[in-house]
Amino acid sequence: MKQRGFTLIEVLVALVLVSIMTLMAWRALDGMGRAGELTNSNEQSLQRVQVGLAQWTADLDALIDASVAGTTSLSSIDFDGQRLRLIRQSSQPNAGVVVVAWTLRHTDTGMAWQRWASQPLTDRTALLAAWSAADRWSRTPLAEDEKFVVTLMPVNSWQLIYFRDDAWSNAQSAAGTTTTGASAVPDGVRLVLNLPTGKLTRDWVRPILGATK
Repeated sequence: MKQRGFTLIEVLVALVLVSIMTLMAWRALDGMGRAGELTNSNEQSLQRVQVGLAQWTADLDALIDASVAGTTSLSSIDFDGQRLRLIRQSSQPNAGVVVVAWTLRHTDTGMAWQRWASQPLTDRTALLAAWSAADRWSRTPLAEDEKFVVTLMPVNSWQLIYFRDDAWSNAQSAAGTTTTGASAVPDGVRLVLNLPTGKLTRDWVRPILGATK
């Protein structure tokens, strides 16, 4: 029996079907690749947020009263709407205190939350100098500041609210407070960050208060 071969039309149809299947497979692989990139990007963004909030909490947990640091002319924590300055215990044993500042600043990739920290300080003169340097950095940073600065994550705007005397109030209403004793450190601090992906609120309570508030 004579065998029948493929006609030209059948060959062309087969080629078209193979081309369509190849295109569909390529699109599926491309979509999987894009989904993987998006997942990795989201994971990295989440990690940056977690690192930033962990550092924020650590700074507040280590807050000390300004009088303990050897001066009554400074506030333990000071927020002016643009930057936050605070005095905290150094993480290094018996190394004194550290002045820390947080602010928002325009970067090459947009607005970002940044943290500046002084070297450990052990005398009043160095503490006063670092306190002034933290304020200057928040407004007019110098090249020499870069080694003390960490850029944490994209943030569009932020707000702080203090909990004092059993009530929440705008942190700026307490600007310039220089009282000593327990009242110098808020019983709680509410951080509100407006991220590119939405609003994030984090409440902090003084460790000595435990769950009483």
